[in-house]
Amino acid sequence: MKHRERIRAAKKTSEPRAGFKFKTKPQNTYLLLGALVLIFLALAYSFSRGKSSTTENTTEATEAAVPDNATTADSTENALTTVIDTSFKEKQMRFPRVRDAFRAKRANLLKLLEEKGILTFSIDIYLRVFKQEQLVEVWVRDRADAQFQLLITYPFCATSGTLGPKTTKGDEQIPEGFYIIDRFNPSSSFHLSLGINYPNRADQLRSEEGADLGGDIFLLGGCTSVGSIPLGDDKIKELYVLAVEAKSDGQPKIPITIFPAKMDKESYEKLQEQAKDNELLQTLWASLKQGYDYFDLCHDLPRVTITPKGKYIVQEKCK
Repeated sequence: MKHRERIRAAKKTSEPRAGFKFKTKPQNTYLLLGALVLIFLALAYSFSRGKSSTTENTTEATEAAVPDNATTADSTENALTTVIDTSFKEKQMRFPRVRDAFRAKRANLLKLLEEKGILTFSIDIYLRVFKQEQLVEVWVRDRADAQFQLLITYPFCATSGTLGPKTTKGDEQIPEGFYIIDRFNPSSSFHLSLGINYPNRADQLRSEEGADLGGDIFLLGGCTSVGSIPLGDDKIKELYVLAVEAKSDGQPKIPITIFPAKMDKESYEKLQEQAKDNELLQTLWASLKQGYDYFDLCHDLPRVTITPKGKYIVQEKCK
Protein backbone atom coordinates (compact mmCIF):
# COMPACT_ATOMS: atom_id res chain seq x y z
CA MET A 1 0.00 0.00 0.00
CA LYS A 2 2.66 2.45 0.98
CA HIS A 3 4.51 1.70 -2.22
CA ARG A 4 1.45 2.52 -4.35
CA GLU A 5 0.89 5.79 -2.46
CA ARG A 6 4.46 6.80 -3.08
CA ILE A 7 3.99 6.21 -6.87
CA ARG A 8 0.78 8.28 -6.90
CA ALA A 9 2.51 11.10 -5.05
CA ALA A 10 5.39 11.04 -7.53
CA LYS A 11 2.96 11.27 -10.51
CA LYS A 12 1.16 14.24 -8.99
CA THR A 13 4.43 16.04 -8.48
CA SER A 14 5.64 15.44 -12.09
CA GLU A 15 2.33 16.37 -13.80
CA PRO A 16 1.77 20.09 -14.58
CA ARG A 17 -1.13 21.77 -12.94
CA ALA A 18 -4.24 22.38 -15.00
CA GLY A 19 -4.00 25.67 -16.89
CA PHE A 20 -0.22 25.91 -16.48
CA LYS A 21 1.78 26.90 -19.71
CA PHE A 22 5.50 26.85 -20.27
CA LYS A 23 6.70 30.43 -21.04
CA THR A 24 9.74 31.67 -23.01
CA LYS A 25 11.27 34.97 -22.07
CA PRO A 26 10.56 37.64 -24.71
CA GLN A 27 14.19 38.73 -24.92
CA ASN A 28 15.22 35.21 -25.92
CA THR A 29 12.70 35.23 -28.79
CA TYR A 30 14.04 38.55 -30.06
CA LEU A 31 17.61 37.29 -29.93
CA LEU A 32 16.67 34.18 -31.93
CA LEU A 33 14.85 36.20 -34.60
CA GLY A 34 17.75 38.63 -34.85
CA ALA A 35 20.21 35.79 -35.36
CA LEU A 36 18.06 34.32 -38.15
CA VAL A 37 17.86 37.69 -39.88
CA LEU A 38 21.64 38.14 -39.73
CA ILE A 39 22.21 34.66 -41.19
CA PHE A 40 19.75 35.43 -44.02
CA LEU A 41 21.47 38.74 -44.83
CA ALA A 42 24.91 37.13 -44.82
CA LEU A 43 23.76 34.43 -47.26
CA ALA A 44 22.12 37.00 -49.55
CA TYR A 45 25.27 39.17 -49.60
CA SER A 46 27.48 36.18 -50.37
CA PHE A 47 25.22 35.16 -53.26
CA SER A 48 25.13 38.67 -54.75
CA ARG A 49 28.94 38.96 -54.56
CA GLY A 50 29.39 35.71 -56.42
CA LYS A 51 26.90 36.75 -59.09
CA SER A 52 28.52 40.19 -59.50
CA SER A 53 31.98 38.64 -59.86
CA THR A 54 30.76 36.29 -62.58
CA THR A 55 29.19 39.20 -64.50
CA GLU A 56 32.39 41.28 -64.36
CA ASN A 57 34.50 38.41 -65.63
CA THR A 58 32.11 37.82 -68.51
CA THR A 59 32.18 41.53 -69.42
CA GLU A 60 35.96 41.55 -69.41
CA ALA A 61 36.11 38.63 -71.80
CA THR A 62 33.64 40.28 -74.16
CA GLU A 63 35.10 43.79 -74.18
CA ALA A 64 38.79 43.14 -73.82
CA ALA A 65 39.57 39.76 -75.33
CA VAL A 66 36.86 38.88 -77.84
CA PRO A 67 36.34 41.32 -80.76
CA ASP A 68 32.75 42.28 -81.51
CA ASN A 69 31.09 43.80 -84.56
CA ALA A 70 29.97 47.21 -83.42
CA THR A 71 27.48 49.19 -85.47
CA THR A 72 29.17 51.72 -87.72
CA ALA A 73 28.61 55.41 -87.07
CA ASP A 74 27.59 57.38 -90.17
CA SER A 75 29.65 60.39 -89.14
CA THR A 76 33.31 60.63 -88.15
CA GLU A 77 32.33 63.34 -85.65
CA ASN A 78 30.66 60.67 -83.48
CA ALA A 79 34.06 59.05 -83.01
CA LEU A 80 35.32 62.06 -81.05
CA THR A 81 32.54 62.24 -78.44
CA THR A 82 34.27 62.31 -75.04
CA VAL A 83 33.30 59.46 -72.73
CA ILE A 84 35.71 58.83 -69.86
CA ASP A 85 36.19 55.08 -69.33
CA THR A 86 39.03 54.41 -66.90
CA SER A 87 37.76 50.87 -66.32
CA PHE A 88 38.71 50.02 -69.93
CA LYS A 89 42.40 50.57 -69.22
CA GLU A 90 42.15 48.61 -65.98
CA LYS A 91 40.69 45.64 -67.85
CA GLN A 92 43.32 45.86 -70.58
CA MET A 93 46.13 45.94 -68.01
CA ARG A 94 45.07 42.50 -66.73
CA PHE A 95 46.68 41.02 -69.84
CA PRO A 96 50.45 40.33 -69.79
CA ARG A 97 51.12 41.61 -73.33
CA VAL A 98 49.44 44.91 -72.58
CA ARG A 99 51.40 45.37 -69.34
CA ASP A 100 54.60 44.59 -71.22
CA ALA A 101 53.70 47.10 -73.94
CA PHE A 102 53.04 49.83 -71.36
CA ARG A 103 56.37 49.18 -69.64
CA ALA A 104 58.23 49.29 -72.95
CA LYS A 105 56.46 52.14 -74.76
CA ARG A 106 54.55 54.52 -72.49
CA ALA A 107 57.53 56.69 -71.49
CA ASN A 108 58.64 57.14 -75.10
CA LEU A 109 55.11 58.09 -76.15
CA LEU A 110 54.98 60.78 -73.46
CA LYS A 111 58.28 62.14 -74.78
CA LEU A 112 56.92 62.24 -78.35
CA LEU A 113 53.78 64.04 -77.15
CA GLU A 114 55.81 66.56 -75.13
CA GLU A 115 57.75 67.43 -78.30
CA LYS A 116 54.38 68.43 -79.80
CA GLY A 117 53.48 70.50 -76.74
CA ILE A 118 51.07 67.87 -75.38
CA LEU A 119 51.68 66.99 -71.73
CA THR A 120 49.03 64.33 -71.04
CA PHE A 121 47.21 61.45 -72.69
CA SER A 122 44.01 63.52 -72.82
CA ILE A 123 44.15 63.32 -76.61
CA ASP A 124 42.26 62.41 -79.75
CA ILE A 125 43.91 60.13 -82.31
CA TYR A 126 43.36 59.95 -86.04
CA LEU A 127 44.98 57.37 -88.34
CA ARG A 128 45.63 57.76 -92.08
CA VAL A 129 46.64 54.68 -94.06
CA PHE A 130 48.18 54.81 -97.54
CA LYS A 131 48.18 51.45 -99.29
CA GLN A 132 50.50 52.25 -102.19
CA GLU A 133 53.14 53.88 -99.96
CA GLN A 134 52.53 51.24 -97.23
CA LEU A 135 52.41 53.82 -94.45
CA VAL A 136 50.27 54.48 -91.36
CA GLU A 137 50.28 58.07 -90.12
CA VAL A 138 49.34 58.68 -86.48
CA TRP A 139 47.89 62.14 -85.84
CA VAL A 140 47.08 63.47 -82.37
CA ARG A 141 45.66 66.57 -80.76
CA ASP A 142 45.22 67.81 -77.23
CA ARG A 143 41.49 68.10 -76.61
CA ALA A 144 41.98 71.81 -75.91
CA ASP A 145 43.27 72.26 -79.48
CA ALA A 146 41.28 72.32 -82.71
CA GLN A 147 43.95 70.87 -85.01
CA PHE A 148 45.77 67.55 -85.27
CA GLN A 149 49.54 67.19 -85.42
CA LEU A 150 51.49 64.34 -87.00
CA LEU A 151 53.03 62.31 -84.17
CA ILE A 152 54.64 59.34 -85.90
CA THR A 153 54.54 57.31 -89.12
CA TYR A 154 54.76 53.51 -89.20
CA PRO A 155 55.68 51.47 -92.29
CA PHE A 156 53.74 48.32 -93.15
CA CYS A 157 55.66 45.14 -92.43
CA ALA A 158 53.84 43.40 -95.32
CA THR A 159 50.91 44.01 -97.65
CA SER A 160 48.48 42.16 -99.89
CA GLY A 161 46.04 42.81 -102.73
CA THR A 162 45.98 45.77 -105.10
CA LEU A 163 44.60 49.31 -105.15
CA GLY A 164 40.83 49.34 -104.77
CA PRO A 165 38.38 48.43 -101.98
CA LYS A 166 37.74 45.08 -100.38
CA THR A 167 34.50 43.63 -101.76
CA THR A 168 34.61 39.87 -101.13
CA LYS A 169 35.69 37.48 -98.42
CA GLY A 170 39.05 35.97 -99.27
CA ASP A 171 40.06 38.57 -101.89
CA GLU A 172 43.02 39.59 -99.66
CA GLN A 173 42.24 43.26 -100.30
CA ILE A 174 42.89 45.93 -97.68
CA PRO A 175 39.66 47.98 -97.46
CA GLU A 176 39.42 51.61 -98.55
CA GLY A 177 37.13 54.17 -96.96
CA PHE A 178 36.27 56.02 -93.75
CA TYR A 179 36.36 53.65 -90.75
CA ILE A 180 36.85 53.55 -87.00
CA ILE A 181 38.83 51.38 -84.60
CA ASP A 182 36.15 49.48 -82.70
CA ARG A 183 37.98 46.51 -81.16
CA PHE A 184 41.01 45.97 -78.95
CA ASN A 185 42.42 42.44 -78.80
CA PRO A 186 45.10 41.97 -76.11
CA SER A 187 45.35 38.23 -76.85
CA SER A 188 45.70 38.36 -80.62
CA SER A 189 47.37 35.58 -82.60
CA PHE A 190 49.48 38.47 -83.93
CA HIS A 191 50.63 39.76 -80.54
CA LEU A 192 48.21 42.73 -80.22
CA SER A 193 45.61 44.04 -82.65
CA LEU A 194 43.19 46.91 -83.26
CA GLY A 195 40.04 46.01 -85.19
CA ILE A 196 38.74 48.10 -88.10
CA ASN A 197 34.95 48.17 -88.52
CA TYR A 198 34.94 46.75 -92.04
CA PRO A 199 32.43 46.21 -93.57
CA ASN A 200 30.91 49.52 -92.57
CA ARG A 201 27.53 50.82 -93.66
CA ALA A 202 28.86 52.16 -96.97
CA ASP A 203 30.48 48.80 -97.86
CA GLN A 204 27.24 46.98 -97.12
CA LEU A 205 25.08 49.35 -99.18
CA ARG A 206 27.41 49.15 -102.18
CA SER A 207 27.44 45.36 -102.23
CA GLU A 208 25.06 42.98 -103.92
CA GLU A 209 22.39 41.41 -101.74
CA GLY A 210 23.67 38.29 -100.02
CA ALA A 211 27.32 38.99 -100.84
CA ASP A 212 29.89 37.78 -98.30
CA LEU A 213 32.11 40.82 -97.75
CA GLY A 214 34.40 39.13 -95.25
CA GLY A 215 35.63 40.89 -92.11
CA ASP A 216 38.21 40.69 -89.33
CA ILE A 217 40.47 43.43 -90.68
CA PHE A 218 43.04 44.67 -88.18
CA LEU A 219 46.09 46.77 -87.51
CA LEU A 220 48.23 44.08 -85.90
CA GLY A 221 51.61 42.70 -85.00
CA GLY A 222 53.52 40.10 -86.97
CA CYS A 223 54.46 40.42 -90.61
CA THR A 224 51.74 38.62 -92.56
CA SER A 225 48.87 40.22 -94.49
CA VAL A 226 45.76 38.75 -96.10
CA GLY A 227 43.82 42.02 -96.00
CA SER A 228 44.95 43.36 -92.62
CA ILE A 229 47.77 45.85 -91.95
CA PRO A 230 50.73 44.31 -90.09
CA LEU A 231 53.16 46.67 -88.37
CA GLY A 232 55.36 44.15 -86.56
CA ASP A 233 55.19 43.41 -82.84
CA ASP A 234 57.31 46.39 -81.73
CA LYS A 235 55.28 49.04 -83.58
CA ILE A 236 51.88 47.59 -82.65
CA LYS A 237 52.88 47.75 -78.96
CA GLU A 238 53.37 51.51 -79.25
CA LEU A 239 50.20 52.15 -81.24
CA TYR A 240 48.17 49.89 -78.93
CA VAL A 241 49.31 51.76 -75.81
CA LEU A 242 48.48 55.11 -77.41
CA ALA A 243 45.03 53.87 -78.42
CA VAL A 244 44.28 52.44 -74.95
CA GLU A 245 45.28 55.72 -73.30
CA ALA A 246 43.13 57.77 -75.70
CA LYS A 247 40.08 55.53 -75.30
CA SER A 248 40.28 55.30 -71.52
CA ASP A 249 40.61 59.08 -71.32
CA GLY A 250 37.54 59.81 -73.39
CA GLN A 251 37.84 58.85 -77.08
CA PRO A 252 35.49 55.86 -77.56
CA LYS A 253 36.20 55.32 -81.27
CA ILE A 254 39.37 56.17 -83.16
CA PRO A 255 38.83 57.32 -86.77
CA ILE A 256 40.93 55.68 -89.47
CA THR A 257 40.80 56.54 -93.17
CA ILE A 258 42.32 54.06 -95.61
CA PHE A 259 43.40 55.61 -98.92
CA PRO A 260 44.60 53.79 -102.03
CA ALA A 261 47.55 56.21 -102.10
CA LYS A 262 48.51 59.73 -101.07
CA MET A 263 46.10 61.99 -102.89
CA ASP A 264 48.13 65.02 -103.86
CA LYS A 265 47.36 66.38 -107.33
CA GLU A 266 49.88 64.25 -109.23
CA SER A 267 49.04 60.99 -107.45
CA TYR A 268 45.30 61.56 -107.82
CA GLU A 269 45.61 62.13 -111.57
CA LYS A 270 47.27 58.72 -111.86
CA LEU A 271 44.45 57.16 -109.83
CA GLN A 272 41.84 58.80 -112.07
CA GLU A 273 43.52 57.33 -115.11
CA GLN A 274 43.50 53.89 -113.50
CA ALA A 275 39.80 54.20 -112.60
CA LYS A 276 38.54 55.70 -115.89
CA ASP A 277 36.53 52.56 -116.76
CA ASN A 278 35.37 51.78 -113.22
CA GLU A 279 32.53 53.93 -111.87
CA LEU A 280 32.74 52.43 -108.37
CA LEU A 281 36.42 53.40 -108.06
CA GLN A 282 35.82 56.84 -109.51
CA THR A 283 33.09 57.59 -106.96
CA LEU A 284 34.94 56.11 -103.98
CA TRP A 285 38.26 57.74 -104.76
CA ALA A 286 36.62 61.12 -105.42
CA SER A 287 35.11 61.09 -101.90
CA LEU A 288 38.41 59.97 -100.38
CA LYS A 289 40.14 62.80 -102.24
CA GLN A 290 37.69 65.26 -100.63
CA GLY A 291 38.49 63.84 -97.19
CA TYR A 292 42.22 63.99 -97.91
CA ASP A 293 42.07 67.63 -99.05
CA TYR A 294 39.86 68.69 -96.14
CA PHE A 295 42.25 67.24 -93.56
CA ASP A 296 45.35 68.66 -95.26
CA LEU A 297 43.75 72.11 -95.26
CA CYS A 298 42.00 72.11 -91.88
CA HIS A 299 44.00 69.53 -89.87
CA ASP A 300 40.63 68.45 -88.55
CA LEU A 301 38.18 65.68 -89.41
CA PRO A 302 35.43 66.36 -91.93
CA ARG A 303 31.86 65.35 -91.30
CA VAL A 304 31.23 62.22 -93.39
CA THR A 305 27.76 60.84 -94.05
CA ILE A 306 26.59 57.91 -96.16
CA THR A 307 23.83 57.92 -98.77
CA PRO A 308 21.35 55.03 -99.22
CA LYS A 309 23.49 53.85 -102.16
CA GLY A 310 26.66 53.69 -100.06
CA LYS A 311 28.30 56.87 -101.31
CA TYR A 312 30.32 58.99 -98.89
CA ILE A 313 29.34 62.66 -98.65
CA VAL A 314 32.28 64.65 -97.26
CA GLN A 315 32.16 68.09 -95.69
CA GLU A 316 33.93 70.57 -97.96
CA LYS A 317 34.63 73.65 -95.83
CA CYS A 318 36.61 73.91 -92.61
CA LYS A 319 34.49 74.29 -89.47
